[in-house]
Amino acid sequence: MRVLALDLVPCHPETHTHLINKSSFGLQMPNMAFFNDQTQVARFIFEQRSNESPFHAAGCAMLGFVEATLDCFAPEKLQAVLDQIVHAETMARRYAGKQQQKDWAQDEDEDAAAGDETASHGSRETVPAALSLERDEKGSSGQTFDFQYRLLVVNCMVMSVAIELLRDNWVDYMKAVYKLRKAYRMYEHMFQTMTGLTTSTSHAGQLRSILSSDRKNVDHLHPRPETLRRSSTWTEGLKVRGSNATEMIEGGVYFGLGLFNLVLSFLPSKVNAILKTFGLCSSRTFSVGLLKMAHRIQGIYTPVAGLALLSYYTSLPLFIHPDLLPESLDMDYARTTLEKLKTNYPRNNLWKLLEGRMCKMEGKVERSLALMREARKRTRQDFDDGQGNDATEHKKHDYTLSGLTQFQLCAVYEIGWAQILLGQWSDAAETFFQLESMSNGSTIFYHYIASCCILSGGSNDKAALEFLQIPRMLDKKRQNRAKVCLNEEFAERRIQRWISRARKISANTTTTTTTTSGGSGSNGSPAPGALTGMVLKQVMDVNPLWELIYLSNGVSQLPRPSLETMRDQLEAKPAQEDPMACLLLGVVQRELGSYDAADHHLRKLTDGMQGEIEDWWVVPYAMYEVAILRCFQRLATESPVQRHKQKVEAKEWIQRTEQFFQQQPQHPNPSGDTISDWENRLFIRCQLLLEKLDES
Repeated sequence: MRVLALDLVPCHPETHTHLINKSSFGLQMPNMAFFNDQTQVARFIFEQRSNESPFHAAGCAMLGFVEATLDCFAPEKLQAVLDQIVHAETMARRYAGKQQQKDWAQDEDEDAAAGDETASHGSRETVPAALSLERDEKGSSGQTFDFQYRLLVVNCMVMSVAIELLRDNWVDYMKAVYKLRKAYRMYEHMFQTMTGLTTSTSHAGQLRSILSSDRKNVDHLHPRPETLRRSSTWTEGLKVRGSNATEMIEGGVYFGLGLFNLVLSFLPSKVNAILKTFGLCSSRTFSVGLLKMAHRIQGIYTPVAGLALLSYYTSLPLFIHPDLLPESLDMDYARTTLEKLKTNYPRNNLWKLLEGRMCKMEGKVERSLALMREARKRTRQDFDDGQGNDATEHKKHDYTLSGLTQFQLCAVYEIGWAQILLGQWSDAAETFFQLESMSNGSTIFYHYIASCCILSGGSNDKAALEFLQIPRMLDKKRQNRAKVCLNEEFAERRIQRWISRARKISANTTTTTTTTSGGSGSNGSPAPGALTGMVLKQVMDVNPLWELIYLSNGVSQLPRPSLETMRDQLEAKPAQEDPMACLLLGVVQRELGSYDAADHHLRKLTDGMQGEIEDWWVVPYAMYEVAILRCFQRLATESPVQRHKQKVEAKEWIQRTEQFFQQQPQHPNPSGDTISDWENRLFIRCQLLLEKLDES
């Protein structure tokens, strides 16, 4: 594909106006190429001017950062990406310094001119008002250029922080936190300059007023009183500045601050508490509003803001019931955004991945599976270097972003879970074994999921053999001093519990056999404590795959026949002795519409099982599920009194959930689970449910 040379006209670095206007136009082409999954074209354009234009240098760094992200941050690539980021940041700072010097020199010249004008008229009061307005407008223009470069600097800082946080070094961590705080302050300062408001909660009402504006032009900022001088100057400057520069700044600030807040809002509660001491606060509603505004402004940040919104929206079902999603971002808005991206950038397989996740949210799991498989297909693009040399001669072939490791991992993971929801156990097991071979991360947990699928498919003996491999794999991992993730520790605890119970069964059986046979053993019997398929069915509380489906918040996405099967099998067990079975039964009954039965099983956990139980964590989860149940009961009634009562009760149950961890920091933990792990898992779910209740 031939690259047009339109963007390669030499730029004059000393002319800031020319540079920014040229760059705002010139960035459109690589931006379109990148989002259209033509990464080689985008890279070619960025690299051609990366030593002349700080905008293209930053674009080149961003492209490298995205590729490194989708390639699982391969260590051999990190340093090269970091060098690109440092180069772009240095160039942006240099141009910002030049702009400041130019502004200072211009101010001195204008002050001298104003003095001459005053002297010639005998009084400073005779200076025309137009001169003052002209200076304000020029100041606004200079401020625009300054903001452009500062925006590049802060974007580079955020990318470098993400890389520094990957290093296993406390010094790098502290540097990253300091740089993170500085970047946030820069975003906050630019936002305050543009709007006259801070991001603090004291201005929450005014911020909502700004963010609810439906106007799409660059004059969407409300007029400010003259006491907000900087905001007034900025607003006045909108009348005389070029729209390209203004849109780049506003879109960049809204996007950067919005994404920053959104990421912070998903951090664990204790991490958030620490960040608050550094002045870093977050609000998901505020974040979504900013990202919507960035997407509304037509500019280079439009597609990336849309991508951020869709990624956030399609991730919500991991944390909250699909029928209780916050109203700040609904399905209609998400669908419209996705269709716009598909129309503007039709070659990108990422849209299929996002659409597949949306279909799963809507209960269209088969359609979701088909889209995920399409998203995995890799397409090779032949690339022409723009100099008349074709791809055959130079052997340049570019595989799209969908071919990079992280994209493939995400697609395969989604395929596996879609197969689980459809009951395709054999296919799902094969998918997760494939994921184990592809991933460098939580490979052992993927082995555990695959083993659970084999068990659900009825191959009990084979599943038992696969489960027994996991403790040995983890021992080897620890011997190599590799980090064991929380999911892998969870799988290990489950298997060790089964092995321990199997040994008890074996010991009891051996004692009985010895007593009966007068001390002679039986030939051909399994080794003492062996975890065979038959024994495995005896030692499990519930099907471990059901437990995984629940923990991934996927029970609501199961088809009704699967839910009825789960209910029948769980009711056949003595649920009062198995906390996890009791919790699952309550959730399944709720999904089937049996609210009274659901309340009975969940309250049995919250009221009678808070003592020494192995799966102690199911108690706060049951409290949370009662809050969810109250929300559904509230939706089912038309009585305002009852609706208010159910809302109050739901909030009380959320409060009880949060207090469970606060009041029992040293909770007895027979299973070996860490409290902070389960608290972090539940924290975001509670916050999102509170958001939903506050909106209604």
